[in-house]
Amino acid sequence: MRKSLLTGIVSVVALTAGAHAGIIYDSTVSSITAGSIFSSNVLDDGRLVSGSGPVTFRAMNFAVQNVDSVAHTVDAVVTFWNTMSLGAGDDTVVNSGSLGSFQYPLGEIAPDYAIHYTSLFNLPSAITVPDSNWGVQIFIVNAGTTTESGTNEVVPLLTYEAPTVGATSEAYWEDAYNPYGSFTGKEQVGANGAAPYVNLYLQLSDTVVPEPMTAAGMMLLTGHILMRRSRRPL
Repeated sequence: MRKSLLTGIVSVVALTAGAHAGIIYDSTVSSITAGSIFSSNVLDDGRLVSGSGPVTFRAMNFAVQNVDSVAHTVDAVVTFWNTMSLGAGDDTVVNSGSLGSFQYPLGEIAPDYAIHYTSLFNLPSAITVPDSNWGVQIFIVNAGTTTESGTNEVVPLLTYEAPTVGATSEAYWEDAYNPYGSFTGKEQVGANGAAPYVNLYLQLSDTVVPEPMTAAGMMLLTGHILMRRSRRPL
């Protein structure tokens, strides 16, 4: 009986800290990464390899790199877009139809090309894409503001390999020519249909990430189970 009790406790721990499921898009396995070049405001596209929408995002993971020689405390403003015009001309807007936006605190990022990984975290509200393709914009700002961190400070991390889940064009967009405005075709970095890939380091999931159980919570749960066990009649 005690063995099964311990097994049950271990199972609870495994459940609360278990592997993440429901990954819809994943470009985080690349061993070749670097910070964006021209801007701290970056847009990328994604799509399902098969099947159709709607698609709902409930959690995400991305990373940033501090290319400056001093530390910076920053947030990320994340926006999801419904429509991405991949073949947009120089002055044609690429992204349209905002699906939602939120500001995520990243804290202090160490200097000298240090990389900060968010790990998979829950979105404040689920984002539903009505079809099978989408856009994700990550804009790095000074903490508690909407002011750009700076092109040569903290920037979104890029990956140079194809995603292992989902698909994307071999390009992304940096808000270089029209800061704080819409992304246009001339702000594309990389060419569609050409190697190598260059895209945001990004992971999107349709599954809520369970909150890890604290040590105090485990002790309380264990004590409660043991108390119930001791009260059973012989």
